[in-house]
Amino acid sequence: MIASNRAGGALVTDVNVREHFRDSIHSALTHQKVEATEDTVYYVVNLLAHYTHAENLFSQTAEGVDLKPLALIYAEAVEAQSAEERHTALKRLGDIALLISGLFSSSLNRKRRLLHGHGRQRLRSSQRYQPRHRARSGLLRDFR
Repeated sequence: MIASNRAGGALVTDVNVREHFRDSIHSALTHQKVEATEDTVYYVVNLLAHYTHAENLFSQTAEGVDLKPLALIYAEAVEAQSAEERHTALKRLGDIALLISGLFSSSLNRKRRLLHGHGRQRLRSSQRYQPRHRARSGLLRDFR
């Protein structure tokens, strides 16, 4: 449903999320002159639609809502008791990495250039990435 707003422009008030993402992806593929199979488009559309629900991305913890670091999701996969649990954790890891890299690609590229000296200045050691989350697994604590 499209209604007009006070500024005179069209305001979309009812959108099928999957349809919106499918149209956006096809438009981006055309603009970037990139080809993708319909299976790929279907997967990405469903991934984006799935993560429009905050509870699918964030976890409720004692400290509040949290986005589990990718390294901890990987640790869960490594420590999984079954192949199915490992598959589920690795799929979540890949899906979230794809989502974050797509949503924040320009920010990630800026940080990559700074870290690798391709920007105007290199980061001083005091400016380097400091994780916000404490290691919650012995596996990760060993890498600090």
